[in-house]
Order: sequence, then C-alpha cells, then structure tokens
Amino acid sequence: MSNHDDGGFKIIGADPTQKVVGVDVHQNEYEREIRSEPRQENRANDTLRDERHSTPISITLMQIDGIIFKHLAETIKPTVEHARKQVLVPVLYANAERWKQVRADGVYRDAAGRVQAPIILFRRTGIQRNSLTNPVNKYIDRTYKTGWNRHNSYDSFALKNRIIPSRELVSVTIPDYVDLTYDFLLWTDYIEQMNPLIETLNFEMDSYWGDRGEFKFRVYVEDYNLDTEVPSEGDRIVKATFQMKVNAYLLPETMMSVDKGPQATDRIRHSNKKIVIVQEIDGT
Repeated sequence: MSNHDDGGFKIIGADPTQKVVGVDVHQNEYEREIRSEPRQENRANDTLRDERHSTPISITLMQIDGIIFKHLAETIKPTVEHARKQVLVPVLYANAERWKQVRADGVYRDAAGRVQAPIILFRRTGIQRNSLTNPVNKYIDRTYKTGWNRHNSYDSFALKNRIIPSRELVSVTIPDYVDLTYDFLLWTDYIEQMNPLIETLNFEMDSYWGDRGEFKFRVYVEDYNLDTEVPSEGDRIVKATFQMKVNAYLLPETMMSVDKGPQATDRIRHSNKKIVIVQEIDGT
C-alpha cells in the first residue's frame, strides 16, 4: 500500500512529497474549490452586491462535488485492515487526464509508476433534468423572514414612538431539480479488504449526504461490479466499480429576466417600521 499526493489535492493518508503526472493547474484549482480551501485573493476587487453582509444563496455543481467528496473523506472515512492496522482509504476526485490513464491501465499509478491500492476515485459523468423541474420555477419566489438586522437598533426613541422592529425578508427563486451521475472506481490488494469497504459504502447509500445545517442531497446505488485481476507480472488487484445517483438542485447566483435583465436569484427587502396615516378633515 502506497501513500501519494496529487499536487494540490489533500488526500487522507497521503505523502505530500510525491506528485502525480498529468494533473494540470486548472484541475488543481478545481479540486481546491470543491474542498473550499481559502485562496490568496485581493479583497480590493470585491464588491458589495447589496446591503447584506452574508453570502448570496446559490447551489452550484462545484458545491455538490465538494459535498460528495467531503462526506466520503471526512464523515464516512472508509478504512481497510493492513498489517493488522486500520488504514484510511485515500479519496480522489479524478480529472479527465487521470481518469483516462486509469481506464487505459486498469489501475492507478503514482509518479514513479507504482500501483496505488487501496484507493477510491470518483468523477461526475452526467446531469439529467428531473421531472420536478418546471419552466416557471424561475418566476416563483419563496420568502423567508430572518432575525435581527442592522435596521433594528433598539433605542428609547423607537420605544416612545411605538416603532415596531423591521424584519429582513429574503426571497429565493425556486431551483432547478437535477439528477447527477458519479462513476466510482475502488481498488484494494485483497478481497478481504474490498468486502468491508463495499459494506461500509453500501450502508451509507439511500440517505442524504451533507453537513448538518447545510445543503444535503440524496444518494443511492443500484448495483456494484466486482472484478479480480491477476496479471502475469505484478500483484493481484481487486477492483469494484459502481454508479452513484444524486438527487440535487441547482440555483445560480444570477438569472436573466425578460424585463429587468440580469438579476439576483435571492433578493432582500425590509418591512416597514411604522405606518403613519394622515387624515385631513374639511371643517367647512
């Protein structure tokens, strides 16, 4: 069993001194994004979209990839027994070059050409619109009432004049519902290692993946394909492949409006603090 690193993608149980051939700069950047790693950015280029200080509500493909990876690597934490010890199985998101190399060789190799096992590779391979998606969704909003906001400062003036607190209302556009497909490749040295690995993953299927209080998506797997390869030269490799379906939803930060042009998919407004009715009476 070998440890490895992909040149920018943190892997559980990896050796940071090794690199993987065929990984470009854009792929490394994408892998950092799906794990929400902080980047060196110039804050002078940031602009305030509105008076709210929180992040705009959106659900992107990159966020979903990150949720799948994070749930595998940090929540499930798959392990196998090696030399009478429980060892974490590395999880990698496969880019196009890495996936092509793996499909051609039948195994995953590091920069020195050594076969890496155990290991889990996955990539997103398909997007299909769900039947719940409706063309009119983009014209429908759902409004949520938030708690305290900066317009709710408490003072004696507001109390004496019976000024009620202003509520912040956030209107969010209904998202599009999609079904995502992810291909998985698993390798181990022995069948005794593959069996508990499949059992662990299968037990976590048909459930919702994601952190508590964040976006969650239902995942499920219908079947697993198992294969054992015994080459004339080299070690035996036990391989498993399966497709995982993810019921998800997508909501970009902006959308095109027919009459208003580009606009945010979540909009903020505040309720009135006080309504003053003036009535004039003509005494003549």
